[in-house]
Formats: sequence, structure tokens, C-alpha cells
Amino acid sequence: MRFFNKTRTLGLAASLTVGLIAWVISGDAINALIVAVLGEIIALLIDLHLTVTGELEDFKRADALRSALPARGPNKPDLEAYVANYATVTKNGNALLAAYAEERMLEAVEEMHNLAEGHMEIGPEQLQEKGAQILRNLKVGGFATALGHLYDFWLLEEQDNAAVNPAVADDDDAATDAARRDYQRQSLEAVQTRKVPITRVFLLESREVRLPAEFFRLIDDQARAGVVVLVAYVDRIPENLVEDFAIWDDKLVARVSWKPRPVVAPNGEKIVTSTVGKTAYHTTPGELQRARRQRDELLRHAVRWAEVRSRHTS
Repeated sequence: MRFFNKTRTLGLAASLTVGLIAWVISGDAINALIVAVLGEIIALLIDLHLTVTGELEDFKRADALRSALPARGPNKPDLEAYVANYATVTKNGNALLAAYAEERMLEAVEEMHNLAEGHMEIGPEQLQEKGAQILRNLKVGGFATALGHLYDFWLLEEQDNAAVNPAVADDDDAATDAARRDYQRQSLEAVQTRKVPITRVFLLESREVRLPAEFFRLIDDQARAGVVVLVAYVDRIPENLVEDFAIWDDKLVARVSWKPRPVVAPNGEKIVTSTVGKTAYHTTPGELQRARRQRDELLRHAVRWAEVRSRHTS
């Protein structure tokens, strides 16, 4: 503890003042000194109590914060070290590094706030991986739609790109295909091995549409595996139901956005296809209620794949 602080200085001044008053009134210097010493002892005791109480409260706050942090481990963040390193670079580090650290910290703070509020957003490069993770841990069941005319999500990148432009296929396509296969494998494993019910509604453009052979076989494979496969037609349902979304374990909503992707065919023809954009995940009651309403209404318009399968052969 510091010898001089605000409380102790005020206590000493008060003790001296009381001692002088006692001296003036009584005329006895010894009694005045005793009063001053007693006053100082009282001030020191009060200061000691305040200091110990303050330090104890600080310790409790620090301990509560520390206990809220995840346990350290090979795959766990060491947040204490993270904060310590941030303090080091922003106080004593290079100005460029300090400014960049502040930018990253602001992003992290905003993202953590969104997560605490029940919202998460990822880019297309993570969709297959996160989807497989969800299916791997699925316990209650799942419901999902699939936009039939945007089958880029299902077909393999190398196969798709090679059909349009053989020069496009590369290592990134191979990595995407591996993640895509894992997603599809986890879906079938959840249904077949763990007996977790999954319903998927394919949203097709119309009753007359003919599906590519690869996509047709993929739907058949899902139905044979035990996924409840249904079909609804975009030209026969309300516009607000035409969305790529899912409800997993009745507590997580996923909404996938799509964006145009222009490609050039070998003959030079420009073709506009679609590719996955950002995906948003929500756990809030409002988003869950909205998704459940969409699901229930969509199910009223849907029919089983087996009943309409013959219409859509290529």
C-alpha cells in the first residue's frame, strides 16, 4: 500500500486539526497530542479497511472474469495472453502494428457481440465445413430447403468447372469438393447410422422442369438413404418461401444467400450461373419463430419426391 493517498492524507490533516483544536480548548499539549494520535490511528484503520476491501473486490472481479474464460488447451484460445499481447503492442509496439492490432480488436469485439446476441455470418469457403459440423452433432432432427435451379451447391466443382472451362479446375476446387463430400456424407450418416430424421424440400422452378442427370441421381441417393425428400414448385408458392434456409435441432436457423457467377464456356459463350454468398446463422427466438412459420407453410405446399420423380427426368 502507498503511504500517502487521498484517504490517508485527509485523515492526517483531520487528526492534526482536531489536535490543534483540543490544544486551544484544553491548553494541555499532552491531551492534544493523544487526541491527534487517536485520530490518526482511526484514519489508518479506515484506510486499511478501504484498501483491503478494494483489493478484494478487484480480486473477485478478476477471478470471476478468469473463471469465465475457456479452459486452456491445444485448440482453446489463451485469452489472457491475447489481452496481454494486445496491451504490449498498442502501448510499446510499432505504430503500424499498433493501429492494425486496434482494427483487428474492434472487429473481434463486434463479432463477439454478434455471437453473444445469437448471430453468426460466414463466407462461402466455410459453408460446407460448418454444415458438416452441424450434421455431425445433430441430435434431434433437421429441416432444410434446396433451390433446385441453383444446384451449384451440390455438384462437384471440378466436374462443374471442367464441363464449362477445363482450365478453371484447380486445387481450390479439390478442397471444395472434399468439403462438399464430407457434408453429404455427414447428412447420410446422421440419417442412416444415428437415425436422426432430416427433411429436405427441393424447390424446383416448375412441374415441367427437367433436372440434370447428376442432380437427379443425388436426390435419389438422399431419398434411398432415408432423408425425407419433398418437392415444392417456385411458380406455385408465395415468394417469401423461395429461400435457401434450414432449421437444425430446432434451435439453429441457417440462411444461405446466392449471387450470380458469370463464366465463359469453351466456345466463348458467356454463361451466368450462381454461387453461394454469405451464410447467416441465428439462435434468437424471433428468427426461430420466423423460420418455423416458413417451414410449416412450405410443408403444406410440398409433395413427396416419389410422387413426381418421373416428371423431372432429363
